[in-house]
Amino acid sequence: MNDRGASAVEMALLMPIMLLMVLGLVDFGRAVLGHIAIEEAAQEGAMFASYHGTDAGDTANDIVDAVRLSTGSITIASGDVTVACSGKAGGAQLAAYPTVSVTVSTSIMPITPLVSGWLPGGIPLVAEASGTVFTKACLATP
Repeated sequence: MNDRGASAVEMALLMPIMLLMVLGLVDFGRAVLGHIAIEEAAQEGAMFASYHGTDAGDTANDIVDAVRLSTGSITIASGDVTVACSGKAGGAQLAAYPTVSVTVSTSIMPITPLVSGWLPGGIPLVAEASGTVFTKACLATP
């Protein structure tokens, strides 16, 4: 009996499974790092809004820019950022120190072939942070 080609056959049978497992772990790691990045971006936007307000001028767009520029690992589009104020009614500021919420929602495309087939829109990532506005009115969202 000759076992010369047995290891090559075993490797050929197990290699695709091992490769899918490794690529799946890489996708999982990318999703975790992406979620951490957008959480920090949302916190950066909430901190910026806390100190600069969200009045109807350029400041609301500045909050979106602060979120977009705070991360280099994930590209965040302007439409992926939502700024909302609470503590207002009828377009007027209610009490002093309203709360502003910054929500970032984006997705990353997986590199594993089977996962990309199951998730054609990518892996969804959502993060939200809120803060108290200390300076200006909290009137409008971008």
